[in-house]
Amino acid sequence: LKFKAVVSTQSTGEEKWFKEASSILSLYQEEQRKKEDAEKQKERAKYLECLKPKLEALKENSSKSAQQFLCWLYTEYPPKHYASFAINIKKLKKTPAEQLKKTVSKAIILLSP
Repeated sequence: LKFKAVVSTQSTGEEKWFKEASSILSLYQEEQRKKEDAEKQKERAKYLECLKPKLEALKENSSKSAQQFLCWLYTEYPPKHYASFAINIKKLKKTPAEQLKKTVSKAIILLSP
């Protein structure tokens, strides 16, 4: 009983063996996380390869002005879940930059899945 009392009062966090075991465990966990991440990246690579042309077009058009980007976005990817969707692209091109905030927020709502 005395031994049990002595062991229970000592802090295991300060023991050398506990620190070594903790560091080994954290290294193992880090290795496992890296392996899992590599597997996920391999799986994602297939999909990224298929999406590469679309992503490049998106990147290219995103550097344009907001009006040009929205016009491209609506012509290439019109909202699918709004059957009665209609937007005047010519009017959108002439919209001043100050009034685009409302148009952009509407586009986010319309184009969200």
